[in-house]
Amino acid sequence: MWPLPVLSLGACAAVAPTGPEYDFAYRATRGPVQLYWNCGHPEPGLLQVEGVAISPYYSSPVQDLELRLAGVDARGPNVSRAQGAARDHLIPMMAQSPFRLSLRTAGTEVRFDLAFSYLLQEGGGMAGNGQPLEHSYVAKDVCPGEKR
Repeated sequence: MWPLPVLSLGACAAVAPTGPEYDFAYRATRGPVQLYWNCGHPEPGLLQVEGVAISPYYSSPVQDLELRLAGVDARGPNVSRAQGAARDHLIPMMAQSPFRLSLRTAGTEVRFDLAFSYLLQEGGGMAGNGQPLEHSYVAKDVCPGEKR
């Protein structure tokens, strides 16, 4: 009789949800790219945004994903900045590419905004017609509570 409950518990563990939506606290899902990330302070005065970019639906790969993190003060101007890129030049459908941004804070930030841009071949497919088009988005207040 004892093996049955053990097998049931094992089966429950095997179907536990996994994926970026469960591993990361924040997300931005704009256009054919989904970004998932966590915010942290590996040392005083340093904000680190670390996550993954996914191209879940579009048949053309996302190309040259660039990210810019900006600290904004109460007057609105960017007082601190960091930039980086996804690890992979091309992110095909259903693939993930990690990224990390490290921003040295000024201490007057009231929020942090994340801008990202990438190229995407319009028309679908790897062959596509014409040149890739640039897409740009901004996610505001990407690390709520990190106002340092």
